[in-house]
Amino acid sequence: SNIKTAFLLQFMNVKIFLYALTIYNAYIIPNTDSIQILLFSVCVNTLVGISGTIVWGLAGSLLQNQFKKHFKGLNALMALALVYSAIHILID
Repeated sequence: SNIKTAFLLQFMNVKIFLYALTIYNAYIIPNTDSIQILLFSVCVNTLVGISGTIVWGLAGSLLQNQFKKHFKGLNALMALALVYSAIHILID
């Protein structure tokens, strides 16, 4: 089913791996030797990730009609935001 496929794809999501590597290598592991804190941080980060995915999905389903109705305007706005961001990256 689509839900099962989407769920399994999250385990291959490169952003999730990079997020986890950054959190643990930069913040958790250098600051503690406690296995309890490590396990607690795994649980908290998992809950944060799941919550973000649920909010993202709900927002997408709630805003889907608006996105369809204003497709060209939203695309233009997002393109301008992307160009603006690229210019600021190049300048700084």
